[in-house]
Amino acid sequence: PVSCYDVVGYPGGAVRIYCVHQTNKTVNTYFCKMKPRTCTIPERVSVMNTRHYVAVDYRNLRLQDAGLYQCGDAGVWNHTVNLTVTQDPCCSGPKTVTGYLGETATISCSYPDQYKENFKNLQKQYDQYFTEVIDTEETQRDRFSISDDRRSKVVSVRIRDVKEDDGGVYYCGVWLGGESVSYYSLYSEIQLQVTAREVQSSGVQQKEMSVKPHIASFPEQCKCGLPPGQIRTIQQPLHCLESEGNHSAHQVNESLPSLMRCQEGNTSKFKCHGETNTSTLQDHVHSTNTIY
Repeated sequence: PVSCYDVVGYPGGAVRIYCVHQTNKTVNTYFCKMKPRTCTIPERVSVMNTRHYVAVDYRNLRLQDAGLYQCGDAGVWNHTVNLTVTQDPCCSGPKTVTGYLGETATISCSYPDQYKENFKNLQKQYDQYFTEVIDTEETQRDRFSISDDRRSKVVSVRIRDVKEDDGGVYYCGVWLGGESVSYYSLYSEIQLQVTAREVQSSGVQQKEMSVKPHIASFPEQCKCGLPPGQIRTIQQPLHCLESEGNHSAHQVNESLPSLMRCQEGNTSKFKCHGETNTSTLQDHVHSTNTIY
């Protein structure tokens, strides 16, 4: 076809295609797959019109998505795009990276050999669209830095002082420019999971939370006042670990309210993360000899 532009994508990845306007005014923008006598709008596609171009985000590519497409303004102008979906060992399937709150996380992606000289970038997916985080034209952007090891064909992005909002789906990509059609090939998906790091403190494993811990004394309910051998259980809705007292600490399961046990006359203190609201405490009496 005349004026046909090649676009290369990878299974599970995405492409962001820019079709440059041929007129000053564009109204009925579209992107469709060309078939005999029809042009079908594919699934997993979002089209956005700007002043200078039509931007097309094609997500979660599959081998069967390959073929000829058109982008343009209905009845006014169009560009033909030849989309190829290619398998490559460097770009197979999503991977998961763990980032710890307040620390530095690194996202690394191998890339196909033919992209050694191209600009690399990292984009984050927001619902149906992609937003560039950083590219190799600038080595630093806010808390993000990027480097390209062309010998090993690996691009790496470091995120300093990881925050909860940094979690999400990212794509490593390359930029391929053209006169009328340019595009990003987002070839590798990375899911960044942000969590708090588990640390060892005084021989007890506990969660290192993003808020500053404080010491809170439990109220009088913790003085069991029961016959010997019985233990009173206090249900405490905060995430706490025992830090003092004459029995071993109980590791908290974050998905449930923590259960704290105390012996008769014991006013143990617990290290808590969050605000202590003693009005929410509830008493439950159990007859048992087990000490946690």
